[in-house]
Amino acid sequence: MTLREQFEKLIAMEKVLTQDMLECGELVNGESKTDSAARSFVRAVFAMIEGSIFNLKQMALNLSAHGRGSFSKAELVMLEEVSYDLDSKGGAITQTKFMKLPANIRFAFDAAARGFGVTYKLEVGSSGWANFRESIDIRNRITHPKKIDDLELSDTEVQKVVDTGTWFLECQRELFQQFVNKMQRLKDLLDKPKDIPSSS
Repeated sequence: MTLREQFEKLIAMEKVLTQDMLECGELVNGESKTDSAARSFVRAVFAMIEGSIFNLKQMALNLSAHGRGSFSKAELVMLEEVSYDLDSKGGAITQTKFMKLPANIRFAFDAAARGFGVTYKLEVGSSGWANFRESIDIRNRITHPKKIDDLELSDTEVQKVVDTGTWFLECQRELFQQFVNKMQRLKDLLDKPKDIPSSS
């Protein structure tokens, strides 16, 4: 798959996931808002984030196949989200690798930046990062409830998840903008007329 095709797939997938998030968000803020809509919104935000992280890593893998990023063997395995083991007969098997979301998001942004050849670094000392970490706990609570109260979401919690979704999209936009700017500078350099030496 070409980088262009990979990028188009990323955009198409994120368009659907972002639309899901926005439509759930409208239900949360409307006059007829429900607790169910709030929980659906939280799940939609994290589906968008996790889908985007996967796509960033796929783009890094694609770039790696074209000699970009200088990834180690361990990093390539992490980009593929797989681990290896042996079955009971001694045969090699591949398993999906579970990665904790905070580490995974940092790795995905770093890998994509390296693949793109830009210096973007995800800011983890920001209020956006803090909201993201707290929103993970909110998502985990409603996804794996232990008691009825775990399913209730306050307006403050919903807003925290709103802020998390906005923060993530802004971070991703900044990363892509750096890549676009780099490509534009390269294009300008290549389009710049070369001085033709005069013959004497």
